[in-house]
Amino acid sequence: MDLEDKTIVYAIIAACVLGIAVIGALVVFTGTSGTMKESFSELYFESPKDLPSVVDVGEPVAFAFSVVSHELSETPYTYTVRYDDRILQSGKFTLPAAGTGGNTKKAFSVNFTPDKPGLVRVGEPATTSLRTTYNGAVGVLASTNGTQELQGGKDRILLPADLSGFGLPDREGLLIFDPAARETFSTTTTSVAQVGSSPAQTTPAKDAASAVTGSGYSVSRTEWTIDNDHGTINVRKEITSTEYRYTYQKVSVDVASPSTAYEIHFWILVQEDPEVLRQTLLH
Repeated sequence: MDLEDKTIVYAIIAACVLGIAVIGALVVFTGTSGTMKESFSELYFESPKDLPSVVDVGEPVAFAFSVVSHELSETPYTYTVRYDDRILQSGKFTLPAAGTGGNTKKAFSVNFTPDKPGLVRVGEPATTSLRTTYNGAVGVLASTNGTQELQGGKDRILLPADLSGFGLPDREGLLIFDPAARETFSTTTTSVAQVGSSPAQTTPAKDAASAVTGSGYSVSRTEWTIDNDHGTINVRKEITSTEYRYTYQKVSVDVASPSTAYEIHFWILVQEDPEVLRQTLLH
């Protein structure tokens, strides 16, 4: 190896040594610098496994949450607790900087009592109408659709209350009309039918999209109008069906500092006694 080659090799070795020294200095500087500490806050439920899922109307709901500061300076916070978009509790508080010896944790207890079931109307009411005409002026005549007879005469027309399969709930006997008069009979009936499984058997909601369940009620309102025009009887039956379903409602906790916002939540379904609910829906 001549002198020129040795010079090149020495230069390469010197550069490598210098590079290692620089990297070592960076590592030492980074490891000993105090400016890299992480600054954050914690928000969490105490005993999250005990959070309720299905409760009754009038049953108290209680839970607790905490805020812990790991901030590098004294930090002010605001908090808001909501149930179904209604504010249950709110306020302000300040926590000292981490490592200063002060209490950096703030705990809260929340209690509320739902006063109505988590039942919502699904879609718009659906209405169907049925119409038929009877000519009962004389004799014993069949209805226009051929499935039901009327007993007609000079002094009265007897119309069976089930009205040719139209189904008039909770009514028995005959409707009596005068073939020589113009008169109208009307009535309204309402029924409630349970739909799906019980609320306790529903799948808990994970988000707003899965909040509406298949459990609920179908309310049917039936309006009858029967018009007798001197023996010609026009019958109209209008049925309006309205669907209601149990829905999980969100319980949320929002906490904000000047630099960050935090949110935690869970979902509950509030059920009502079926008999009480039926009476409510009937009115």
